[in-house]
Amino acid sequence: MGGPPLGSAPRLSGQAAWCVETALAMSQADLLHDIKRRRAQKRAKQPFRRALFDRINAIVKCHALGEAFVRTLENFSDDQLREYLTINRMRPKDPLESPLFSLSTEEEYRVTIAILNMANNPYLHFVSSPDEILLCRPLFHRNPFLEPEKLTHCHFATLLLELGGTTEGT
Repeated sequence: MGGPPLGSAPRLSGQAAWCVETALAMSQADLLHDIKRRRAQKRAKQPFRRALFDRINAIVKCHALGEAFVRTLENFSDDQLREYLTINRMRPKDPLESPLFSLSTEEEYRVTIAILNMANNPYLHFVSSPDEILLCRPLFHRNPFLEPEKLTHCHFATLLLELGGTTEGT
Protein backbone atom coordinates (compact mmCIF):
# COMPACT_ATOMS: atom_id res chain seq x y z
CA MET A 1 0.00 0.00 0.00
CA GLY A 2 3.00 2.24 -0.12
CA GLY A 3 2.68 3.02 -3.87
CA PRO A 4 0.96 5.93 -5.55
CA PRO A 5 -2.78 6.21 -5.21
CA LEU A 6 -4.80 4.29 -7.74
CA GLY A 7 -5.44 6.28 -10.97
CA SER A 8 -2.52 8.70 -10.59
CA ALA A 9 0.64 8.71 -12.67
CA PRO A 10 3.79 7.36 -11.07
CA ARG A 11 6.24 10.00 -9.94
CA LEU A 12 9.48 10.15 -11.80
CA SER A 13 12.63 11.19 -10.09
CA GLY A 14 15.30 13.63 -11.19
CA GLN A 15 16.65 13.00 -14.66
CA ALA A 16 13.74 10.80 -15.83
CA ALA A 17 11.25 13.57 -15.01
CA TRP A 18 13.44 16.10 -16.82
CA CYS A 19 13.59 13.87 -19.95
CA VAL A 20 9.82 13.44 -20.03
CA GLU A 21 9.22 17.18 -19.57
CA THR A 22 11.76 17.99 -22.31
CA ALA A 23 10.21 15.48 -24.72
CA LEU A 24 6.74 16.87 -23.99
CA ALA A 25 7.91 20.46 -24.55
CA MET A 26 9.62 19.48 -27.82
CA SER A 27 6.54 17.72 -29.16
CA GLN A 28 4.42 20.78 -28.28
CA ALA A 29 6.96 23.03 -30.06
CA ASP A 30 6.92 20.72 -33.10
CA LEU A 31 3.15 20.77 -33.09
CA LEU A 32 3.10 24.57 -32.83
CA HIS A 33 5.66 24.84 -35.64
CA ASP A 34 3.63 22.43 -37.80
CA ILE A 35 0.42 24.42 -37.24
CA LYS A 36 2.17 27.69 -38.15
CA ARG A 37 3.66 26.13 -41.29
CA ARG A 38 0.26 24.82 -42.46
CA ARG A 39 -1.41 28.17 -41.89
CA ALA A 40 1.35 29.96 -43.82
CA GLN A 41 0.86 27.56 -46.75
CA LYS A 42 -2.87 28.31 -46.78
CA ARG A 43 -2.15 32.05 -46.83
CA ALA A 44 0.43 31.78 -49.62
CA LYS A 45 -0.11 34.46 -52.22
CA GLN A 46 -2.04 33.36 -55.27
CA PRO A 47 -1.45 35.28 -58.49
CA PHE A 48 -4.23 37.74 -59.20
CA ARG A 49 -6.35 36.73 -62.18
CA ARG A 50 -8.86 39.02 -63.73
CA ALA A 51 -12.37 37.64 -63.74
CA LEU A 52 -13.98 36.57 -67.00
CA PHE A 53 -16.75 39.09 -66.35
CA ASP A 54 -14.20 41.92 -66.31
CA ARG A 55 -12.66 40.76 -69.60
CA ILE A 56 -15.98 40.51 -71.44
CA ASN A 57 -17.27 43.73 -69.87
CA ALA A 58 -14.17 45.56 -71.11
CA ILE A 59 -14.96 44.43 -74.67
CA VAL A 60 -18.61 45.43 -74.26
CA LYS A 61 -17.61 48.90 -73.07
CA CYS A 62 -14.77 49.43 -75.55
CA HIS A 63 -16.87 48.47 -78.58
CA ALA A 64 -20.19 49.82 -77.24
CA LEU A 65 -21.88 46.45 -77.69
CA GLY A 66 -25.61 46.34 -77.06
CA GLU A 67 -28.66 44.15 -77.49
CA ALA A 68 -28.09 44.04 -81.27
CA PHE A 69 -24.79 42.22 -80.70
CA VAL A 70 -26.48 39.78 -78.34
CA ARG A 71 -29.08 39.00 -81.03
CA THR A 72 -26.29 38.52 -83.60
CA LEU A 73 -24.50 36.15 -81.24
CA GLU A 74 -27.70 34.26 -80.54
CA ASN A 75 -28.46 33.79 -84.25
CA PHE A 76 -24.89 33.31 -85.51
CA SER A 77 -25.16 30.41 -87.96
CA ASP A 78 -22.86 28.27 -90.04
CA ASP A 79 -23.72 30.33 -93.14
CA GLN A 80 -22.74 33.55 -91.37
CA LEU A 81 -19.53 31.87 -90.21
CA ARG A 82 -18.66 30.85 -93.78
CA GLU A 83 -19.34 34.39 -95.01
CA TYR A 84 -17.32 35.91 -92.17
CA LEU A 85 -14.33 33.66 -92.88
CA THR A 86 -14.31 34.50 -96.61
CA ILE A 87 -14.26 38.24 -95.82
CA ASN A 88 -11.94 38.14 -92.81
CA ARG A 89 -9.11 35.84 -93.75
CA MET A 90 -5.97 35.80 -91.59
CA ARG A 91 -6.13 38.50 -88.93
CA PRO A 92 -3.85 39.58 -86.11
CA LYS A 93 -5.18 39.25 -82.59
CA ASP A 94 -6.18 42.56 -81.05
CA PRO A 95 -4.47 43.32 -77.75
CA LEU A 96 -6.87 43.67 -74.82
CA GLU A 97 -6.02 45.17 -71.48
CA SER A 98 -9.03 44.66 -69.27
CA PRO A 99 -9.33 46.69 -66.07
CA LEU A 100 -8.82 45.11 -62.67
CA PHE A 101 -12.47 45.72 -61.79
CA SER A 102 -15.44 46.69 -63.92
CA LEU A 103 -17.88 49.48 -63.31
CA SER A 104 -20.66 49.26 -65.83
CA THR A 105 -24.11 50.59 -66.50
CA GLU A 106 -27.13 48.36 -66.15
CA GLU A 107 -27.29 47.92 -69.94
CA GLU A 108 -23.60 46.95 -70.17
CA TYR A 109 -24.09 44.53 -67.30
CA ARG A 110 -27.06 42.87 -69.04
CA VAL A 111 -25.13 42.54 -72.31
CA THR A 112 -22.08 41.12 -70.53
CA ILE A 113 -24.15 38.54 -68.67
CA ALA A 114 -25.99 37.57 -71.87
CA ILE A 115 -22.67 37.03 -73.67
CA LEU A 116 -21.32 34.97 -70.77
CA ASN A 117 -24.43 32.78 -70.80
CA MET A 118 -24.54 32.28 -74.58
CA ALA A 119 -20.84 31.74 -75.31
CA ASN A 120 -20.19 29.69 -72.21
CA ASN A 121 -17.04 27.70 -72.99
CA PRO A 122 -13.36 27.77 -71.95
CA TYR A 123 -12.26 29.70 -75.07
CA LEU A 124 -14.20 32.74 -73.89
CA HIS A 125 -11.29 33.43 -71.50
CA PHE A 126 -9.09 34.19 -74.54
CA VAL A 127 -11.30 36.53 -76.58
CA SER A 128 -10.10 40.06 -77.23
CA SER A 129 -12.73 41.45 -79.60
CA PRO A 130 -16.41 41.14 -80.55
CA ASP A 131 -15.37 39.07 -83.59
CA GLU A 132 -13.75 36.51 -81.36
CA ILE A 133 -16.82 36.38 -79.14
CA LEU A 134 -18.83 35.45 -82.24
CA LEU A 135 -16.27 32.83 -83.30
CA CYS A 136 -15.78 31.39 -79.83
CA ARG A 137 -18.56 28.78 -79.99
CA PRO A 138 -17.81 27.50 -83.53
CA LEU A 139 -14.11 27.22 -82.68
CA PHE A 140 -14.81 25.30 -79.49
CA HIS A 141 -17.21 22.94 -81.31
CA ARG A 142 -14.62 22.38 -84.02
CA ASN A 143 -11.74 21.65 -81.63
CA PRO A 144 -12.20 21.84 -77.84
CA PHE A 145 -8.55 20.90 -77.21
CA LEU A 146 -6.57 23.87 -78.55
CA GLU A 147 -3.57 24.93 -76.48
CA PRO A 148 -3.89 28.12 -74.42
CA GLU A 149 -0.83 29.59 -76.16
CA LYS A 150 -2.52 29.34 -79.57
CA LEU A 151 -5.72 30.85 -78.20
CA THR A 152 -3.75 33.71 -76.65
CA HIS A 153 -1.70 34.62 -79.71
CA CYS A 154 -3.86 33.72 -82.75
CA HIS A 155 -7.12 35.32 -83.83
CA PHE A 156 -10.01 32.86 -83.71
CA ALA A 157 -10.73 33.38 -87.44
CA THR A 158 -7.18 32.26 -88.23
CA LEU A 159 -7.60 29.18 -86.05
CA LEU A 160 -10.92 28.31 -87.68
CA LEU A 161 -9.35 28.61 -91.13
CA GLU A 162 -6.52 26.32 -90.03
CA LEU A 163 -9.10 23.80 -88.83
CA GLY A 164 -10.92 23.83 -92.15
CA GLY A 165 -13.49 26.58 -91.69
CA THR A 166 -17.04 25.87 -90.70
CA THR A 167 -18.56 23.42 -88.29
CA GLU A 168 -21.81 21.54 -88.29
CA GLY A 169 -24.49 22.56 -85.83
CA THR A 170 -23.01 25.72 -84.35
